[in-house]
Amino acid sequence: MVLRVKQSGHGSDELTDEYLADDYLSEDDKAEIKQVLEKEIESGLNPYFDRIDRGLFRLFRLVAAAVSMRAVAVEMKATADQNYIDVSDEVLRSVVVLNHAYLEDFLRTLALTFLPISSESDLNKVPLAGTEGRAEKFYLGALAKHRGKTVEQLIRESVSDHMEQRTFNDVTEIMRFLESLGLSVPMRTESATLIALADQPKVPSYLDAMMRRRHTIVHNADLDKTGEHLQPIDTDEVINWLKVTQFFLSNIAGECFRKEYPLTVIQERVRKAIANKHGEGSGPELELGSAK
Repeated sequence: MVLRVKQSGHGSDELTDEYLADDYLSEDDKAEIKQVLEKEIESGLNPYFDRIDRGLFRLFRLVAAAVSMRAVAVEMKATADQNYIDVSDEVLRSVVVLNHAYLEDFLRTLALTFLPISSESDLNKVPLAGTEGRAEKFYLGALAKHRGKTVEQLIRESVSDHMEQRTFNDVTEIMRFLESLGLSVPMRTESATLIALADQPKVPSYLDAMMRRRHTIVHNADLDKTGEHLQPIDTDEVINWLKVTQFFLSNIAGECFRKEYPLTVIQERVRKAIANKHGEGSGPELELGSAK
């Protein structure tokens, strides 16, 4: 028999009763399979989502603080102190900068996982740890300081040093980077995605707008072209940038799960779980595959 796993819109694989309707599987077997799959999905996705959630929780708290500050400023100017200084816009600017920082941190984390196992051509772009200049050139003596390390250790250390200096300034650059890690990240538009956005096809342009604004804040103090006045910043737009970033990172997390946990791996773990339940060598034949 063939047990199939239906792919859900959440970027992970979802087992449904439709694909369990087989006489060879008892109800206990079905429950066991679901438990194994849920455990695999949880262990594979939770580390990514925990990282995303920690950043977004901090950022939304800052947005809430900015909204409260603005309300106080409006009340003060209306009833008491006309000279009360409203710093809510400055908090929102810090949110934009931090949001971009969390985006870059997430991408660097992916590099530490996937770049060391990437192709030779991709690793050729990474300088040897402790060297300066072009990645493709170093003298044999540069290896002396790394005596005693394994090749794997040296590759990972070199990737870590390289990524500490890496920045991302637009979506095209991010997509090229993800492709170098063997990750293809579609902008899922079906309604069952992790986060529903009204304008999902505009996610790349929203991310680019967020990164451009971060550049203006960091490098030009968020001044307008005259250099005399601060540019206005809109709370709703900042909130939208946060949602878009979370949506984008959640899609990446789903792709990471599929790369780290291919169906063949999960199939073997499910088979072993059922075999252990029935006694080694017994139990139903299992094959997991993507539902058509």
